Amino acid sequence: MLVLQVLAWVALLIVTGSQVARHLTVARQPIIIVATLAPYFSFVGVVSLILFAVAGSLIGVLLASAAVVWVLASAARPFLGRRVAPSGPPSLTVLTSNAFLGLAEAEGVLAAIRSSEADLVALQEIPAELLEELQRLGIDDLLPHCVLAPAPLWAGAALWSRYPLRDARVEVVDQLYRVAAVAGVHPDDPERDPYVASLHIHAPWPPAPEPWVRQLAELGDELATIEHPVIAMGDFNATLDHAPFRALLRTGLFDAAVSVRAWPAFTYPGNRAMPALIAIDHVLTRGLVATSLQTLPIKGSDHHAIVARLADC
Repeated sequence: MLVLQVLAWVALLIVTGSQVARHLTVARQPIIIVATLAPYFSFVGVVSLILFAVAGSLIGVLLASAAVVWVLASAARPFLGRRVAPSGPPSLTVLTSNAFLGLAEAEGVLAAIRSSEADLVALQEIPAELLEELQRLGIDDLLPHCVLAPAPLWAGAALWSRYPLRDARVEVVDQLYRVAAVAGVHPDDPERDPYVASLHIHAPWPPAPEPWVRQLAELGDELATIEHPVIAMGDFNATLDHAPFRALLRTGLFDAAVSVRAWPAFTYPGNRAMPALIAIDHVLTRGLVATSLQTLPIKGSDHHAIVARLADC
């Protein structure tokens, strides 16, 4: 029985540590990795509960039960808050996809755009070769306005729009391109035109995680200065279990998946035999709210695309 109790306490410490990791903003890779997998530690909590029950420890059973509830409540909490109601029907459809170093098949990308009838499309990790193939297949006929910054490996980014774009921005943030523009959705009321960005936040692993923490904080400050409605979409390399990402949302942004209670809306990994396990791609909005959301596999990519329909709020 002693061995069972020791194993049960170890499991309980693991699940408790996973929840502590969710609230830490320090740039330490082990903490970030544990926070990423925090919802799955509910299974460790269940193991702890079973071991305590077999060992006959009532206190252990109560503590393990509380830990399991803590894990599940933490995962569900963002989706249980007050929902922001749209003020009208959906007016925009957006799609974002990480093209996996340009290995995503151009035909698959175009098929997703056509099937979703997307008005705004953001791609990340798009090199010149994939861009040329998309253009050859007619992406500019579907979405004639664009801001493009192709680059090798994971650095490129692109934005396409059914609507005219103005005030285009192309910048490099820690070697990753970020493109943005204001889409002329409302020609009679340009102040309502959304500011749209295609972005890729630095991964916290395997490189050093400090740029990841800094970029998430700086993005919140940058978007707070935008006077238009905001649509920021792309690969954030962050989930709702990361404290820096939740801090970004507290700047007044809505996560589309949270807005429509689309949990789980997992996007990575998208090229394995197993299902996607984590949600690191997002559509964030301010002044607009998602009314529906779905994920789509893109052949060749290691991320699922996100399609969200947005309405004014």
